Amino acid sequence: MGAGRVLIGVLFCIVAAAMIIVFVTLGLSVEEVVALGWPTSLFQNIFLYTMHPYSFIQYGEWSILAALAAGAFIGGLISKGAKSGLAVGSISFGLLFFLQLAVGVFFNFTELLGWYGFVLFVGGNVIIDIALCAGLLIVCGAIGGALTSDGED
Repeated sequence: MGAGRVLIGVLFCIVAAAMIIVFVTLGLSVEEVVALGWPTSLFQNIFLYTMHPYSFIQYGEWSILAALAAGAFIGGLISKGAKSGLAVGSISFGLLFFLQLAVGVFFNFTELLGWYGFVLFVGGNVIIDIALCAGLLIVCGAIGGALTSDGED
């Protein structure tokens, strides 16, 4: 398992998922993203969407599942091995979870707490959200890695 391939796979996983969420789920264009100037609220939305797919599925937002699956699959393809794909999915989940908390705590903690209050209020389950996100990233990363396995894993 090449550490470089795993790290590049994680990078591609995060970027692919974020781009799908920005352009498909949030419906922004390139011009709108450039005009926003990359505000903190955009990053916070990206990480909140990725960490709570089950809550958004209840409102018909299926593109989040596609974003997570496609990102992990691409990362797994780049990692070239089933074990490497597992590592890509696990590291990507840990990174997304950390970034959601970091952006929320360092920039807008009250909105992060308000968001979790809203998820619990509408009947969402944070544990199911996090488990679905982790499982989807890990399984799709392993599948992508197994498809391009070069026999080293």
